[in-house]
Amino acid sequence: ARILIDGGGLVDLSENHAKECDWYGSSCSGGNFDRMAHLFSSQGTVLEACDPYVAADIACNTSCPFSKTMLDWRIISTDQAASVDVLKAYLQTYGPIYTSLYAGNGGAWGTEFQNYDGSYTMHYTGLQPSNHAVMIVGFDDDLPHAGGSGAWIVKNSWGTGWGGPCGYGTEGGYFTIAYGSARMGGWSSFIYDWQDHDPNGTLLYYDEAGYAGAVGYGNPTCWGLVKFIAPADLTLQRVEFWTLDVTEDVDVYIYDDFSGSTTSNLLASELNYSFENAGYHSIELSTPVDVSSGDDIYAVVKIRDESYFYPMSTDIFGPPATG
Repeated sequence: ARILIDGGGLVDLSENHAKECDWYGSSCSGGNFDRMAHLFSSQGTVLEACDPYVAADIACNTSCPFSKTMLDWRIISTDQAASVDVLKAYLQTYGPIYTSLYAGNGGAWGTEFQNYDGSYTMHYTGLQPSNHAVMIVGFDDDLPHAGGSGAWIVKNSWGTGWGGPCGYGTEGGYFTIAYGSARMGGWSSFIYDWQDHDPNGTLLYYDEAGYAGAVGYGNPTCWGLVKFIAPADLTLQRVEFWTLDVTEDVDVYIYDDFSGSTTSNLLASELNYSFENAGYHSIELSTPVDVSSGDDIYAVVKIRDESYFYPMSTDIFGPPATG
């Protein structure tokens, strides 16, 4: 949807690659937006034609060429659902939104959701934690339901044989659900920026599992430094990282040397950035930096959050790297 809105054409990307190829290997057991953001940024997406969907746990197909690479993923809300007005504003500005809801776990609501046929607007007042990811594609303030009127138009991930077209086309697989129902709106996020995959490009990183934790030092500001050794002659074009709150200031520096606690020989910097959303971000260097094979280089990021005291994301599951 993001690619289509941006003028990149209608691209059919592989859900099977998304379910089988992220670092966690959870396959049909499920996933979430931060795992997918890591997969789409560190590797990329592939086409459905190369890796078609299989409704079972299978091995990751590593033979497909990548199609698109994600550069920026923005988070609207955490487990507390964003308000109806906030979600409407993001939907109208940026397009379809990844979100979550409680789809039941047995019981009457679980049965109703499983058997939904698209003929009415669902309404559920329970407050159980969300357990299913879906995509909001629209809203209708006049749709009637058991609690009044006003509902989201949502695309599910259970194929076109579930649900219905809900009056918005001919393809099944959609549902409508009342505003405020079933914890709709928690863990909402969206893709903000992407690029065509560069087959000659390289992403240097150590967080094999992606964002999985956070550290801080008693205030909303944190500095992070990481050393990379160029695997070949390359030109450094971007620095990418997670933020975990609204940020007041983000500064990026590239240094040639680091000893003890001192950086030296500044090669590039990008200063005074801020982001209205937590998420995965990519800052392009106005002056790219050439690095020779085998040379070390130091990327430094300063993040000042609006209020969160753990500004620096960490990978607590991937293999450790020292030095």
